[in-house]
Amino acid sequence: MPGKIRITSIAAVIATTAICLAAYLLSFEYLVRAMRDSDRGASHYARGIDLAVTRFGHLPRLLAEDPRILQALAGEDEKQLEQLDRHLSWVAAVSNVQRILLLDINGRAIAGSELWKDPAPKEELYTFRPDFRAALGGTVGTYFTVSPETGAFSYHVSAPALNREGVVFGVVSAMVSLDDVGRAWEDTGELVLLTNPQGVVLAASDREYLYGLLNPLNAYERRQLELGRQFGDLSLHVLGWKVNGPDRVDLEGETYVWNKAMVRSEPWTIHLLTDLRGIRITSLLVAAGLLVLALLIGLITVLFQSAQLREALHRSNEDRRRLREAQDMLARKNRLAALGQFSASITHELGQPIAAMRNYLVASEMEQSGENAGQNADLHGELTKLVERMGNIMTQLKSFSQPGGRSSAPFDILAAIEASIALVRFDAERMGVDLAFEAEPDLPACLGDQARFEQVIINLLTNALDAMAEQPVKRLSIRCRRDGAGLYVRVEDTGTGLGGKTLSDLQEPFFTTKASGKGMGLGLAISSQIVGEMGGTLRAHDAAGGGAVFEIRLRAAVEQEEGAG
Repeated sequence: MPGKIRITSIAAVIATTAICLAAYLLSFEYLVRAMRDSDRGASHYARGIDLAVTRFGHLPRLLAEDPRILQALAGEDEKQLEQLDRHLSWVAAVSNVQRILLLDINGRAIAGSELWKDPAPKEELYTFRPDFRAALGGTVGTYFTVSPETGAFSYHVSAPALNREGVVFGVVSAMVSLDDVGRAWEDTGELVLLTNPQGVVLAASDREYLYGLLNPLNAYERRQLELGRQFGDLSLHVLGWKVNGPDRVDLEGETYVWNKAMVRSEPWTIHLLTDLRGIRITSLLVAAGLLVLALLIGLITVLFQSAQLREALHRSNEDRRRLREAQDMLARKNRLAALGQFSASITHELGQPIAAMRNYLVASEMEQSGENAGQNADLHGELTKLVERMGNIMTQLKSFSQPGGRSSAPFDILAAIEASIALVRFDAERMGVDLAFEAEPDLPACLGDQARFEQVIINLLTNALDAMAEQPVKRLSIRCRRDGAGLYVRVEDTGTGLGGKTLSDLQEPFFTTKASGKGMGLGLAISSQIVGEMGGTLRAHDAAGGGAVFEIRLRAAVEQEEGAG
């Protein structure tokens, strides 16, 4: 099974790697196409430029209809022109326009929003500008310029001012800065270029490319730029621009996905360039995410399978353990059954001879004369002890020869324990043992044979006394309390302890830790059998501070009756 899991895991890793490679390639192509076809691409930026240059196109036309404009063109009164300058300054401020000029038909500025503080525009003639010439022709004209000193990108709109006869009397020109457009692009994290028909970069998200040329200019294009005076003495440098297809372009050695759109109001082009490295990184992240997800799924699968194997192994081990316990219990029951048959035979064969020996000893004691009584007293006493010992052995063997089948009735467990203590109290006091008994009040009755339960307690107490015979501290405690719906009895001593033995070892018939002649090792076996017949359990372990602890758990008489019902 582990080999199959390894093979499955390797196959899963190979399949996952292939899937992630395919996912990388697919996601790469998908992102390239998405960048190319996205509605938020170059057209989004083209709409922004179009809005920026058209949002104030109506302003020159409205100003051209202002009577103050016509009055200024008809008679150049200095005071009147000064008032008009301030009026145009206010209009420029509220309209967010950089500058407004009033030009006569000769291209000379006679009023403007800045003339009251800067008369320099009055010294310049504007007849060369296409927007001025278009306005003289009766239409609205547009034009852009770049400041040679600052590199500022400005856009101009000019409209004709007509007299009452409909003759062009002058030109109103408004100028707006488009530098904010490029600065706004810088925050997008995308490379955006705005170019004119000659391929000059007018605005860019990266100022490194500002006023660069996508392609070298021919003689005609260069002459057109010189006549338009749009860039003045500004140096235009050629960029490393190379088109590699409908959606790929190289710029300064880097390859980009190329998305472009035309500005509606001007012959300008927006170029949106997306770095392929970023797309590759995104694709790799997608593939890596899929790989991690697949590996996690594979790992969870392997862990789940391993958990199943561990669970199956645990169940198998648990079944084997239960089987061994059942086999050990069966073997023990077989041994106890054989012992019962053996003890029944012994008690039958030896019972009468032992009784006869006891009777003969009694009769012999009565017939002894006074003069030889002292001579036979010691021998008689020893024989009497041997007969009593043989009788005790017979009593223990009878417990195996007659298991179960005894009367069972509710009895007071406290009375049974106190009666057992009374039988060993003299020996405890003689040995200097501190014997203590604690019990909860109002304990329920137990169901069983009280005499046999007293035999269990007496056996535990006598074992404890024997274990403490040579100990410096002799303390024996008995505690009885409720245990849920049942009863709990604890016997703890400060003797030699169990010596690492288990209760299974201690309750094996004829197993004893006492010296030869002190016992047959049947006490705990009999006690365990009696407690089991009462539906309880007997457990034992070494005490933490030395000595042994024996615990008896019994079912209350009420609980047993309800269970039987």
